[in-house]
Amino acid sequence: MKRLILVILALAFISPIIAQGAEPIELSGPAKKTKQEVSKEEKDLLSGTLEALKLAGDGKDSQKTQEATRQLDAIIKANPEYPNAYLFRALIEYVFEQQKNYQLILGDLNNAIKYHPSNKYTIQGSYPLSSIYSLRAKVYKDMGDYKQAINDLEIAVKLDTNDAIKPSGVKPDDEAKQGSWGKRDFDEIIQKSPNDYRGYIFRGLYYEFFTRFGEKTYEHAITDYKKAISLNPKSSLCYYLLGKLYYSKSSIFSLQTATQNAESHKQGIAALNKAIKLNPKYEDAYSIRASIYLASKKYQLAIIDFDKVVELDPDKGGAYFDRGLCNQNLGKYFNAVDDFRKAIESKKQVTMPNTAYVNRAENYAKLGDYGDAVKDFTKAIELLFGETSFGTINISTFRAIYPEYNDSSDDAIAKKLHAKFYPELKYEDYAEYFLKKEATGACTVLADLYESIPIFVEI
Repeated sequence: MKRLILVILALAFISPIIAQGAEPIELSGPAKKTKQEVSKEEKDLLSGTLEALKLAGDGKDSQKTQEATRQLDAIIKANPEYPNAYLFRALIEYVFEQQKNYQLILGDLNNAIKYHPSNKYTIQGSYPLSSIYSLRAKVYKDMGDYKQAINDLEIAVKLDTNDAIKPSGVKPDDEAKQGSWGKRDFDEIIQKSPNDYRGYIFRGLYYEFFTRFGEKTYEHAITDYKKAISLNPKSSLCYYLLGKLYYSKSSIFSLQTATQNAESHKQGIAALNKAIKLNPKYEDAYSIRASIYLASKKYQLAIIDFDKVVELDPDKGGAYFDRGLCNQNLGKYFNAVDDFRKAIESKKQVTMPNTAYVNRAENYAKLGDYGDAVKDFTKAIELLFGETSFGTINISTFRAIYPEYNDSSDDAIAKKLHAKFYPELKYEDYAEYFLKKEATGACTVLADLYESIPIFVEI
């Protein structure tokens, strides 16, 4: 169990590194650079810290655990500003040691926080700062320092409401797993400070985490957010969280009828109105309210809110994308094309940029600009291929979609795709799957996009 917990905690911090990967590129062009270049020094440092975690194993072999700690000690001595080494050393001490050295753990977490925004290491964003504050809050709570635990959790929540509290399992559990939050933790925090609205916010977020697994915990979260509001009616955060939760409930259509969804939208709007009134620059509140208007097909109201979002954060690609959808539904195709362009060019791009190209292509087509529509569909195919090819596309499906590669050998295609999209994998591992002739459970999205091109060409 301890090994599982350590793995879960470690993955929570290092998964963004894995997710970075290489940015999808054109099949016929030179490889593009990743958005953020990582030096060999940093790669070696990360490799060293992960090797230490691997060596620690399940923590049952004290000699291996001690050796893992010594390896991290050496990394820290040679690189005193490298935050990951402090973080992983704290995790090993916190998860495995029966007699925990809390001062050592706190010291390491303090340094992980201190050096997180370092200019020296671009990998500083490989784990969320909110998670470190949350972990440090858990350590303080275990030590009985509830005041500091509450303060750290507040910082974590303000940094990222979605990432601040990470329970374990798929349903609320009284027993707190090592390094994770349990219901009893928040009950104790509330018991210690019954008039502090923040305790109810934390427990509400804890309950909200489990709404993705079932609807029963919605009411618990709503009750806690409303209690927080009653204790501090001037907190814009309380109203925002309540409004966001109502939107979340309405977005899962299987939970409610159309009438219930409409009521959730109404309640969400009312809460967000109060959040914005208390804080007129609350970007996230405008964003969620705009999303509710979009879901309600109140496109003009949504556009007004999305305008405010991009005014407050001009780099927010998702807001441009959603505003583009509103303009598209209103028949304002020129405006939609411009919005999808901004979504594509934005520093904070949409989660799946290929969709922005698809939508812009459709609006180009509405305007009769079939040449640009074809270019955008082609780009969408290139991007989507990079996102979905491994595990969904083999050589047979590739050739069906890209007949222009008929003169290339299977091995040549596999080597090119491996080098461009999956250089982190061993070629043998990639080729073993990709060169299989039998059909896969492949998605049809690529083929659908590919077939869209001749439709516009023929017109």
